Amino acid sequence: MKFLKLIVILCIIICSTVLLNACSHMKEDNELIVKYLNNTFGKNTYTIRQDRHHWYVTLNKYPELTFFYTVSHDPFSMSSPSIKTDFDHVFGEYVIKKYKESYNLGKDDFSFDSPINFVYYTKVTSLEELKIPYDRLMKFISFVSEKYPVLIDVGLMKIRMDIEGIHLKGMDDNDSIIYQHISEVKKDGLIIKSYEEICQELTPKLKTHLDNPDGIIFHADIGRSFILGSDTFEDCLYKSLVLENGTVDEVKKLSYNLVN
Repeated sequence: MKFLKLIVILCIIICSTVLLNACSHMKEDNELIVKYLNNTFGKNTYTIRQDRHHWYVTLNKYPELTFFYTVSHDPFSMSSPSIKTDFDHVFGEYVIKKYKESYNLGKDDFSFDSPINFVYYTKVTSLEELKIPYDRLMKFISFVSEKYPVLIDVGLMKIRMDIEGIHLKGMDDNDSIIYQHISEVKKDGLIIKSYEEICQELTPKLKTHLDNPDGIIFHADIGRSFILGSDTFEDCLYKSLVLENGTVDEVKKLSYNLVN
């Protein structure tokens, strides 16, 4: 009987301890989230309500959107608790939706993909054609800057453009996408890669000959191939050949001297 009483008392102590810790964590979590919101958005710029372990927040400037925050505790770690939120997805997907309602993207695709942020897909055949989707992205940046500057304030403006249809020297087999990082928020503000910078980077790498379907294909390395009748000598050099003697520049000079 005494043993049973000890067990009951022990259970009461354990339950009380757990409840006290939970209450303590709840108060600390609330203070942590409020401090984070004040530092991020400013005091008196939002409304907040709590539902158990989630805090639902609505910014005064954007009453149509509500996102949540929660605090994650790792009992086996000495690190501080971490804050988790769906702010990125809620705002990112909403902004793209509103942009598409006002602007025509043609056959291009625009989506939000964490942690990249915004991904714009386009299919073109030349750098000249690339100017059209690039201008659409510039309109999107202006759209965000005017109507949803909070995305820039919190650093949520990384934009990647996925380009299909332009072929570069030395691309891996079956690799048809060129990735260009268009914008990113840094300490100096929003950094945007200009169209001229993209052209300057890609022009020297453009493939000068289309693949010849009748050409003889042979592999020089894992994932690398040459097509006789399609690749020029310079195309081959762009395919990251490992030379036992000399450098690529030396081989290019030698090739030039032989031709001339």
